[in-house]
Amino acid sequence: MKKYRLSNKQIAIGIGLMAVGLVLWFLAVFTYSQLKLAWLIPIGIILICCGGLELTVLSLIYLHKNDQEARKAIKEAELAREKENQNQKTIRKDSSDGF
Repeated sequence: MKKYRLSNKQIAIGIGLMAVGLVLWFLAVFTYSQLKLAWLIPIGIILICCGGLELTVLSLIYLHKNDQEARKAIKEAELAREKENQNQKTIRKDSSDGF
């Protein structure tokens, strides 16, 4: 069964967006009394949300891909089991005809 994984580049982009958002947010909060950087707060929150949303969507996509592969492997195993059972039934039938 093939296992799908998130790429390190995608994870780094999501975490990077969140980190930049946090930096902007803290920069605006800690220097608000000295400079008028209030516009950094909404931009920081938006970047944090975009990074989290990216990671969430990527996780759901790869979870779905892995689930499809698991279902495919289960279906193949069931078909192999049915085929084996059919072979055993025909062998039993053939051996009972000899008596």
